[in-house]
Amino acid sequence: MRLPEDIDRDDVNQWLRGCWFYMDDVLVKYEDLGEDYNEVMGWDYAGDRSITRERGAVRIEWPQVGAVNVPERGAVLVEREADRQWRRAFTTRNLQVWIPRAWDLRRSGLSRIRRDDYDLVRSLFNPEYPGIVEATEMLNTVPTVALNRQIMLVRVGKETLVYYGREQVGRLEAGGFKSACKPRVARRVRKLMGGINA
Repeated sequence: MRLPEDIDRDDVNQWLRGCWFYMDDVLVKYEDLGEDYNEVMGWDYAGDRSITRERGAVRIEWPQVGAVNVPERGAVLVEREADRQWRRAFTTRNLQVWIPRAWDLRRSGLSRIRRDDYDLVRSLFNPEYPGIVEATEMLNTVPTVALNRQIMLVRVGKETLVYYGREQVGRLEAGGFKSACKPRVARRVRKLMGGINA
């Protein structure tokens, strides 16, 4: 979606304040309008610089929420809170970040992830998910791994727990899924995990 050309400076500020969007394929957070209010300024966290482009270069997108892998930290579940939003681009004001087994994982880097964290927002816009074999190997370096937007693996001690959204539905044992949920849910989880058998 593009910004309309016939809106004034106050409208643009109200619509974009605190929002994330793309400018020339770079994910930025809104800063302000340039002196010529046909220009928009955004902060590029990856490049640690400010970018100014014409209003037409702004590309508005809304990412899907769910489980995402935050690079070198692990996976978290991101959910939208029911809240009225006056912004016309993606903002993190109505997001909630949930960490499975947060008490057990309190010493991991996950506890420092906030909803406005650049790495989290970048992961929402550009999610990457490993296969089951790679995910179990990744659990040696991070405490949680998302297989897709619905399924997360969580390493607690020597156990690998399986979460479907916020619900713990079983664990992995010797490469197989050991269900702790209703059969219908277990079938769905197995399918989402790539057909893994128990």
